[in-house]
Formats: sequence, C-alpha cells, structure tokens
Amino acid sequence: MREDIAQRMRDGLGGIPGIEVRPSPSAEESADGEDVARIAAKVGADALVITTVTVDSGVIQLNVELVDPATRRTLYSTPFQSSKDNYPDMMRAAAAAVKRELER
Repeated sequence: MREDIAQRMRDGLGGIPGIEVRPSPSAEESADGEDVARIAAKVGADALVITTVTVDSGVIQLNVELVDPATRRTLYSTPFQSSKDNYPDMMRAAAAAVKRELER
C-alpha cells in the first residue's frame, strides 16, 4: 500500500507549473522516523508530502502532511478516511488537496 499511496500522490501532483514531482525513497532508503531534511536531501526536494495510513475493520485512515524540510514546519495537514472500496476516490481527494495548497 505504501508504494501505491506514493504513486497516486505523484500522479495527482503532476502537471503543477514550477513543481517537479520526484520519486519517493524506497522502504529500504527511508526508515520510519528518518529526519525529513535527510529524506529531502536524498531526493532533492524543497518540500515533502508525508503520509501515514492505518487500516482497521475495512476503514482506511490517511493523514497527509506537506512539510518544509529546512524548518520541519508543517505547511499543510489534513486527515482523510474511507472504506477500502472508496480508496481510489480518497487518494484523488488527498492529492487534489495537496495540489491546491501547493498552487497557493
């Protein structure tokens, strides 16, 4: 699911003028809790979209953060929730929300 979330976010954020979407580090390259500045340096990013996901009884909870790695400041944060059946719609909504924030 981790790679699918990353790919759906990249797909949803593509096409924003002035924004270059980079691949996320693989699971081996970025362990949980790794410093956001180090992750940003690995991929050459000025901002990171960080997601956490939990699945419980068929309900998916996705938390999305847009983070400035230099200051570690959260620029945007919001939760999304859906059933497993509506997962693609939830991911489109999450990517659209981050895209709106980046275009501001």
